[in-house]
Amino acid sequence: MRQTGFIFNSNKCTGCNACQIACILENGLDFSSRWRQVITYNQFFHPMAPVFHISMACNHCADAPCQKFCPALAYEKEAKWGSVQINDIKCIGCKYCSWVCPYDAPYYDSEQGIMTKCSLCKSRLEEGLDPACIALCPTGALKLGYFTNPPENKDIPGITPSSIGPALEIIPLRKGRKPPPIESLTFGAGILEARQNSKSDNQEKITLKNEWTLLLFTMIFPMMVAYYFGTVTGEYILNSYIFFGFGIVNLLLTSWHLGKKIRSWRAVLNWRHSWLSREISGYISFLIITFFTIYIAPELSPVTFLAVFTGLFTLFAMDMVYLVVPGRQKIKLHSAQVLWTGLLYCAISSDIYLMFCLFLLIKFTLFFRRKLMYQSLRTIPAVIRIIFGFLLPPLFWHIELSGLNWLLLTTILIGELSDRIEFYLELNIITPVKQIKIDLDRIISAGR
Repeated sequence: MRQTGFIFNSNKCTGCNACQIACILENGLDFSSRWRQVITYNQFFHPMAPVFHISMACNHCADAPCQKFCPALAYEKEAKWGSVQINDIKCIGCKYCSWVCPYDAPYYDSEQGIMTKCSLCKSRLEEGLDPACIALCPTGALKLGYFTNPPENKDIPGITPSSIGPALEIIPLRKGRKPPPIESLTFGAGILEARQNSKSDNQEKITLKNEWTLLLFTMIFPMMVAYYFGTVTGEYILNSYIFFGFGIVNLLLTSWHLGKKIRSWRAVLNWRHSWLSREISGYISFLIITFFTIYIAPELSPVTFLAVFTGLFTLFAMDMVYLVVPGRQKIKLHSAQVLWTGLLYCAISSDIYLMFCLFLLIKFTLFFRRKLMYQSLRTIPAVIRIIFGFLLPPLFWHIELSGLNWLLLTTILIGELSDRIEFYLELNIITPVKQIKIDLDRIISAGR
């Protein structure tokens, strides 16, 4: 397969945005769209680093994560040019491809309810023309490239090192490129504060405001697994109306944030590679198996254990959905991961105190390890988590109550909700803008 991509010369780019405008006009996009974006390195002219621009679009990677992890199989890599294309008819608008792309290439079109991105101007290539961004670049900073092996692009600011093979070659700045003079810092320390607070640095792909349905889903499902587990161990009788009522609510929550809800069935198609597909497939399988054990064959105990296993696997898949996202956070194990939460709930529902202590200790260890790393033990959510999630539950376990210990469950739930909210707030999905900020901060810190 011939791999076509871009060659970008950072010495020639003036940051005029002609490439971005050409892309918008060629593809009939709204001017807020960003199939191609021009990012400035050192936009506040710090004298310890040079100023230059990077023009960035989809890099049509050899092992494109958008294609690999798309649950709906909406992406394909065509053979003639090696470009990664998205099929509008198959896309469900889940935005997961934008999470896993380190180059911030997929863009959500709120009017169509689907993801869109650079197509490498395939129609122009078929006519023997360069892509519009290249054709209208006035300085020749962008050119078309044909690659046998993906360029390495080592130590290029804004380019996150990865093994996905982006079809992008960046010609770095010539040696001796002078940084801005010290007089450029006309606002003193205030300019550093402005850089820290600039909107471009603080744009997040995942926000609690936009993903509140996922927060509720990840809070409810561990309780469903534990509720069923409690009936398997014989601690109490399952109320099927409550159980499947929450099951239906969760199905609605998972489809709520989709741009194309009518295509939500496609979310299970990529179960071979996508953890999001495995999560949805596991959840539906859990509901089907539990329905079978409750209404059709309750006497088949092996099937009940299969239901428990399916539930735990789904919890594991829910955690993996975030673990494959590039630059997610500094640590892989988190106290708010739903597998630990589900196992903790299972200990409560089955009245196994040693199991309860074990997973509470695991969560406690992961929580303090994370807090020490981020140095944020004194925040209000941390205090809530410590009191309701770790201190009160062991005390309330021993309170003698008939039926479920609602006091224990309430305190645990408050602690887990606080931790899960922090989980979403701490998500730090990498983008070229963020990578530039990281690289620049490293240079500034080293020079102090």
